[in-house]
Amino acid sequence: MSIHKRPDGSYIIRYYADGRRTGRRVQETLRGPDGKPLPFADAVRIYRERLALASARRGTSDDSRVTFSMLAETYIEFQKSESAKARTRQTLRQVPEGFKGRVVRTLTPLDIERLRKDRSANVKPSTVNREWAVLKAILNFGEKKRMIERNPIRRGEVPMFKPGPGRLVFFEPEEWERFVTAFEDEARWKQHRTRIRRLGPMKEGLLGLRRYGGGMNPDSEATAEYRERLRATVPFFKATLYTGSRPGEILRLTWQDVDFERGRLSVWQEKTQEAKTVPMSKALREVLSALPRGIGAAAVFMRPDGEALTEDDYKRAFGVARRLAGLRKELNPYSIRHTFASWLAIKGTPIRTIQELLGHKDLRMTLRYAHLSPAHLAEAVETVEAVEKSSRRHLVATSSEAASQGAAAKPLDDMGKTWWPQRESNPRSGLESERLASKDGLGPIRLDSPE
Repeated sequence: MSIHKRPDGSYIIRYYADGRRTGRRVQETLRGPDGKPLPFADAVRIYRERLALASARRGTSDDSRVTFSMLAETYIEFQKSESAKARTRQTLRQVPEGFKGRVVRTLTPLDIERLRKDRSANVKPSTVNREWAVLKAILNFGEKKRMIERNPIRRGEVPMFKPGPGRLVFFEPEEWERFVTAFEDEARWKQHRTRIRRLGPMKEGLLGLRRYGGGMNPDSEATAEYRERLRATVPFFKATLYTGSRPGEILRLTWQDVDFERGRLSVWQEKTQEAKTVPMSKALREVLSALPRGIGAAAVFMRPDGEALTEDDYKRAFGVARRLAGLRKELNPYSIRHTFASWLAIKGTPIRTIQELLGHKDLRMTLRYAHLSPAHLAEAVETVEAVEKSSRRHLVATSSEAASQGAAAKPLDDMGKTWWPQRESNPRSGLESERLASKDGLGPIRLDSPE
């Protein structure tokens, strides 16, 4: 609609939010990141971007001024989960400003390939694939919402990199036992706190030479309170293992999601925007029953001070417990979810059951654990052997019966009618019972006769 300069040097722009005169009017004051007035050229550029977005919302085909950054901002605005918004913002931080400022209709597959080539020099192919999936989702979103006429990168023009062999990191049973009991080892705890205490530098102060910034005194009340805060995370880690859920999902668990009578939990999965029902095992029931009971939307896992457990709390506790237990550095909080699925696979749990417990929509995500379960392969080959043995026993029994009656043993093909499970698919079924008269009339002959 218009752009005006205020007495303080800033600019005011006015436009219709959806590009229609009958729609909502928007007034916006433009200032720089530091609060200072913007140059006139920058104000005009922003004004034109707002007009292009408004035109796109109206559903017109004029996308000559729609840049990639404009698409990305709108895409983030319409994401339902905060984790999806955070992933998108993280990806966009890796994209050069020059790319984000490009008009979408001018992008080519070569631009994407150059961007991926630059990223692949510093990160793994799987990371490049995830980032390209986000960029592709933004472009598809723009086409679907008619902000652009079409996605300039068509399907198949920029294929995904072939990822290298992945490696699942999960706890061994002995490692898990050391992890959940790490805060109970008094000797290790004092040794750890003493080592932390020595890390601070020695400085000359008003009271003489003393150490600064080296942590709390190992025998102080503050250290004891800190240890209790760390201990409070152990039930959280156990519940994460017993449910196979993501750490964030268990962190948001409330008492209204816990049903002791029916023995189940309702876990909301923000990633898929769906809830999954998890049976309550005996071990999980013991963990939850030992916690202070709340009602309604009260958080299940709390700190000793009565506040809800936070992401920083369990991440800090995980790192301390890992050091105390002397575990591998590649283990992280998400490894607990991998441990749940890996232990199930090792024990021969069907892959579809693991998929349902994990809440995966795509079976391919669950198949990462299939190589840990050789049991189903062993059962399959044992089945073939069992069929072979059953046919062998049938032959022996048939031969014995025929010998006792003085008759000839039945041919193998006749036996096939007894044990073959798919008679209609047997190409030889019924052929032996069919007879044809011989040419000389001396008697019937078999169809498979060399005659």
